[in-house]
Amino acid sequence: MAAVRRSLLLAPALALSLGVAVSAAAAVPAPLAPPLPIPIHISGDTAQGLIDRVHSDLHFPRSPKMTATKEVINLSTVLPFVQRWQAAIARRDVGASVQAGQDYEAAWQAVEVYLNHRSLPLYTDIEPDTQFVIDDGLKQPHPDWPALSKLAEHLRQQFNLAISFVSAQPPLSPLFDDLVPLRGARAQLLISRDALTAGDVAKAKTFFNNFNTGFTPSVQNLIGTRSASALQETKDALAACGPYRPAGRSRCPSSRCIRV
Repeated sequence: MAAVRRSLLLAPALALSLGVAVSAAAAVPAPLAPPLPIPIHISGDTAQGLIDRVHSDLHFPRSPKMTATKEVINLSTVLPFVQRWQAAIARRDVGASVQAGQDYEAAWQAVEVYLNHRSLPLYTDIEPDTQFVIDDGLKQPHPDWPALSKLAEHLRQQFNLAISFVSAQPPLSPLFDDLVPLRGARAQLLISRDALTAGDVAKAKTFFNNFNTGFTPSVQNLIGTRSASALQETKDALAACGPYRPAGRSRCPSSRCIRV
């Protein structure tokens, strides 16, 4: 799987740009083994949602009177993708595991800014130390399935820990919630781009159509509020390459366009 390598230091302001694909390399650790679970300690900066110490054994019981925030709801939508990835690895099906990993990546990209802001150590454990290692392991001629299964189980456990942790925290700014549908749409476009580069037109079409579905009026409003020119450029690109193509235009002006 050509996983999108992203910088660990994501800034919400930069995340609003649809045209930027950020990448970062993740080395394959040896031997292939899941990292130890990360216990989390809340620092004195929790009012700002910042975590700076990760060394105590703390659990996060949730008060029955608390209602789930959008952050908890959004993070919880990723769990089914984790479980599907884990199930594909358990079957030792390379093709299904790669596809499930890409589906997980698309879902994770939408919500990762929450954890990147709240706890960088936990974010690092989930993404480069676990997800990227699974991705690299699936690229091997003979994947180490027992080790990959342990990593997938570790990912599931750490995601459950992350949800429990976030459930006990004060809500973040609503701007974080605004980023979720925007980043979710962009994730589909990035996977489509990578598939097109790899010559997999069928997959590129699938994820491009997913982007079209996610490019809702609310997402467009988020972009337009901050940059009218960026919204217009995006619409123009869709008009040239997708179902929003203006009537009478028979040819796409770019060889990179995907006919859908």
